[in-house]
Amino acid sequence: MSEIKRWDATGPDEYMESNRHGMFVLHSDHEAEVARLRAELQNAAKAALDAVALSCEKEREADALRVDAERYRWLRDEPWRDNEDLEPVIRLQLNALWDNRIDAAMGEGK
Repeated sequence: MSEIKRWDATGPDEYMESNRHGMFVLHSDHEAEVARLRAELQNAAKAALDAVALSCEKEREADALRVDAERYRWLRDEPWRDNEDLEPVIRLQLNALWDNRIDAAMGEGK
């Protein structure tokens, strides 16, 4: 909540005095508060757009990783030997040992 100074009319002469719960504010204070709120809204909107952009980037990254995982599982689990183009390329594949060997090799680099 903003700390705009408020005013109220009191007494028979309608003298304006500062009052925390007053009904009136100076036009300049009002304009300053509108500008502050617009800037706050703009910052919040930018933060929201940045979050959406990051989310989209992470989704694309996850999709790429998912494709790699599907490719790996296919190589590991499918009868690729029936494919004349693939068989010579991945002839040394050892189905059950791939995960363990890959994990061990990856662990060596850490």
